[in-house]
Amino acid sequence: SGWTGQAGEVIRLRAMDDVQVTKVHIVISDENGTISEQGDAVSVDGLWWAYTTTAAGPESPRIVATAHDLPGHVGSLMWD
Repeated sequence: SGWTGQAGEVIRLRAMDDVQVTKVHIVISDENGTISEQGDAVSVDGLWWAYTTTAAGPESPRIVATAHDLPGHVGSLMWD
């Protein structure tokens, strides 16, 4: 996504499923799991979703994106 940890930057990700993805939730925390911010991404172009950060990220960020589909299934992906 090109996110450098600064406030106001956009984290872009692609979320896809065999059924429609209805929501993508982003959690940004440090390596100990202390959450610095979280919120829902917005659908921007087909499979692409975007989340604009509101605060500077921690020194060693961990990002978890959780996608929800129409029937209510959930899938997550984590980046360190």
